[in-house]
Amino acid sequence: MDRPDWHILTGEYPPTPGGVSDYTRNLACALAAGGERVHVWAPARGGLLEDPQVSTHPLRHGFMPAGLRELSRLLDVQRGPRRLLVQYVPQAFGWKGMNLPFCAWLAARRKDELWVMFHEVAVGVSRRAPWRHNALGVVTQTMASLLAARADRLFVSVPEWERFLRSFFPLARPATWLPIPSNVPTEVSASAIARVRASLPIPAGATVIGHFGTYGLMASSLAASLAQILAGRGERFALLLGRGAKQFVEQKLSPLGVDLRRVVVPGELSGEKVAAHLAACTLVIQPYPDGISSRRTSAMASLALGVAIVTNDGQQTEDVWRASGGVAIADEDTPEALARLVDDLLHADARRLDMATRGRDLYGRQFALARTVATLRSFDR
Repeated sequence: MDRPDWHILTGEYPPTPGGVSDYTRNLACALAAGGERVHVWAPARGGLLEDPQVSTHPLRHGFMPAGLRELSRLLDVQRGPRRLLVQYVPQAFGWKGMNLPFCAWLAARRKDELWVMFHEVAVGVSRRAPWRHNALGVVTQTMASLLAARADRLFVSVPEWERFLRSFFPLARPATWLPIPSNVPTEVSASAIARVRASLPIPAGATVIGHFGTYGLMASSLAASLAQILAGRGERFALLLGRGAKQFVEQKLSPLGVDLRRVVVPGELSGEKVAAHLAACTLVIQPYPDGISSRRTSAMASLALGVAIVTNDGQQTEDVWRASGGVAIADEDTPEALARLVDDLLHADARRLDMATRGRDLYGRQFALARTVATLRSFDR
């Protein structure tokens, strides 16, 4: 029997920015490079980014009812067998995260194999939450249940998502953990690192504490940590990468009295330049609201590049992080604990470099894109 063609359904794809967008493109290209026939279907008024051997199909009406009729017609003329791989985030498919018709359409489509990758599952329900929040939770949990009941295979970005899914749909089949790889290049030349260092407004040999993110829920904690790390230490500089860095400096760091001459914000950068700037850091500090986990591509980027990471524990932190020795996890989830750990590592070069090496090895074994592709293809053997 012929191997099925891959038809990846996603709510976002380049040129639309986003973590799922980058992930889907990287995965599609990697599958195609391995000899698979790959199609991508995503909402777009114009075109989708084209790559060699990947067939892209912009959906003018997205995954709304008109778009689903268009998608049905276009899928039916594609060669078979077909495998639909859904990159699922409920908010990404329209109708403010409540696109129940899309999930019902997938559940009713029996002519194709259906695999679902849960980047996120649903919104939780709580007695203490407002009724609108709980209404959204009920709808999104119904959507996830429909997909889980129909899917031939399930994948989750973190093991916690499988436990959450089973909490409201106990009949869900076992899911495969499929970590999210870095969405920026994982190799940077020494010359590229040297160019970045030379371009930064810092003295030669200065200590650079980096952060890569969107400066959302953990912005206040990050600011408090950086204020302590930089206080009175003229040889230390902060390098802030990612969207929202400038606003973070203005709204969070400046009110704390941080010397802004020691805070560098390069602005928007390409993936290649983000990787080079990360590789130029002495270490990075990456706090997360639910702990470091395998869906945090900002952590994966530094891990893959062999840059030491200081972070925090949390509900979604997998055991592999604690056992690997590849990251430094603060013993308390406070800005003070993160700052102390950064300070300890900056005074322990051998420990920091060993941890960075272990982290890079962990990435290659557990999280790399090649491992993702190998896991997906293993089910066809």
